[in-house]
Amino acid sequence: MFQVSTTADSSILAICGGVLADLWAASGSYPWLTAAYLLGPILLGGLVIMVMDFRPRAGGVPDRLLRGARRLLTALGLERAYGWAKQRWLFRRADRALIAFALVGFVAAGSFLGWKIATGTGPQQRAIAGGAVATPFSLTAHNGQTVTADSFREKYALVSFGYTFCPDVCPTTLNTLSVALDILGDRADNIVTAFITIDPQRDTVAVLRAYVANFNPHILGLTGAPEHIRTLAKAYQVYYARAPGGKPDDPDSLMEHSAGIYLIGPDGRIVQTFPHNAGAEDIAAAVKSVLLAAPVS
Repeated sequence: MFQVSTTADSSILAICGGVLADLWAASGSYPWLTAAYLLGPILLGGLVIMVMDFRPRAGGVPDRLLRGARRLLTALGLERAYGWAKQRWLFRRADRALIAFALVGFVAAGSFLGWKIATGTGPQQRAIAGGAVATPFSLTAHNGQTVTADSFREKYALVSFGYTFCPDVCPTTLNTLSVALDILGDRADNIVTAFITIDPQRDTVAVLRAYVANFNPHILGLTGAPEHIRTLAKAYQVYYARAPGGKPDDPDSLMEHSAGIYLIGPDGRIVQTFPHNAGAEDIAAAVKSVLLAAPVS
C-alpha cells in the first residue's frame, strides 16, 4: 500500500500535493486509483456540461424526465437559481466549465483523501505509536533459529515487513536499516532488527539467508507459517496481498504491502513508526534516544 508523504504545511494545496505524490508512487500497484484521482474530476465536469447542454427530443422519455425535474425545482423554489446558473459564463463556455470542475474536484478529492489518511481511516492503516501489543508468534530466522515473542523481551526492535522479490521498496528499506545500524555501532547489539517476509511460500529459510547476506549482519530474516505471519502483520496493521493475477510459485509475481519501519519496545508496543523513505540518521537518532531513556541489558 502507499505511505503518506509528511509535511509541516497543512494547507489544502500541500495536502493535495502530498497525496498526489503518494498516489503517483503507488501507481505501479494501484493505477486505477491514480487514474480515478486525476481523471475523475475531469470526467465529472464533462458529465455536468453534457447534462446542462442536453436538449432531448420533444415528447421522448428524457424530455418528460427533464420536465419533471424542472417541476420539482419549481416546487422547491430553485428554478430561478437553476436559470440564473445557466446564464452565467461558466455554463456558456464548456472549456471554462471543464477546467473549473476539474480544479474544484481535484482539490476536494485531495483534501478529503488527505483527511481520511490523516485520521487513520484511509486506504492504508498506519500503525499508531503506543498501540498494538505484539501477539504471540513463532517464526524461523534465516540462520535456522526459532524466533518467538520472547526473543524480543527486554530489547527494542526495528521491524519491517516485505519480501525478497520486492523490486525497490524492500531493498531500499533494508539498506537504510543497515546504515542506521552502522551509525549505532555497539548499540546495535541491544536492538533486534527483523525483516519479516509476507511471502513465505517463496521466501524459504535458504532464500532469506542469501538475501539478508547483502545487508547488515544484525538483520534477521524471518519466515514461517502463513497464518503466523498473517496474525503478526494484523497486530501491527500491516496490509499485504498478492498482486492481481500473481501466483505463489511465479518468480515474477509481486506483492502489495504497507511500507514502513516500526520501532517496538520491550513490551511489544510500537514506540515510533518511520516511513519507508526515512533517513538512516533519523532512525539511529530515535533508537539512541529510547536506549538512553530506558537502558537495556
